[in-house]
Amino acid sequence: AIYHWYPQSGSDSDPLLLQGTSNWTGDAANLRQMITDYFGAGGTNIELLCTENNSDSGPMGKQSVSLVNALYYADSLCQLMQTEFNSFIWWDLRNGQTNNGDLDPSLYGWRIYGDLGLMNGQGNVLSDRYPPFFSAKLIQHFARGGDTVLATTSDYGLLAAHAVRRTNGALTLLVINKDSVSNFTAQIALNGFM
Repeated sequence: AIYHWYPQSGSDSDPLLLQGTSNWTGDAANLRQMITDYFGAGGTNIELLCTENNSDSGPMGKQSVSLVNALYYADSLCQLMQTEFNSFIWWDLRNGQTNNGDLDPSLYGWRIYGDLGLMNGQGNVLSDRYPPFFSAKLIQHFARGGDTVLATTSDYGLLAAHAVRRTNGALTLLVINKDSVSNFTAQIALNGFM
């Protein structure tokens, strides 16, 4: 079953985007229930695939090429890893700049354009890559094939915490502060981890 998710359309909000990652568990459960309702026991072999995800389904604004979208990418992927979705495909690798999206000065970022892609045009230089590209690249240091995603919780609604037990037994953590004005002092408790 193919699933596309874009939390915004045309009008962007940095705080709402960063909070737009909590849908994955509920969406997976709802899709599985619809498949079960329609196919019954025969639907158990239907896998869930997210083949499109990005911050905005409308004209891309400056948020799409900012650090905020990179944080959304990382948190969204980590949330999805706790579900039965078997793919996470970002829309898209290369697209093109546009200036008809949301360029509101209240949005974080300095670029005065948007782009659906992780990279600009056909260039291969570092400056042609947007922050979500680097978020995607860094995820390999958090989790890899064969690792076990661990259940995590946070006492702060705006502090996302994710953990993975590596195949070698090591633990990796990814913590994302979704509050644009506050720092958090957090205590990390590792229950049952040795």
